[in-house]
Amino acid sequence: MNDALSRLEQLCDSNEITTGKSTIGDEKQWNVFMRLDIPAIRQATGETDAAAVMGKLRELKNAM
Repeated sequence: MNDALSRLEQLCDSNEITTGKSTIGDEKQWNVFMRLDIPAIRQATGETDAAAVMGKLRELKNAM
């Protein structure tokens, strides 16, 4: 687990409500929907275009 995800886990463990407890900078480190340019995310979706990556991520999330 990377440092950003460790901070997210700690944030969630210590706050019942996390709304407003993080910054856009934090979100850019741990929110997969804000990391469309990361090679591992593009590889996982099999897409390269940012809009297609986003669409595939949405499909994967909806299937959970």
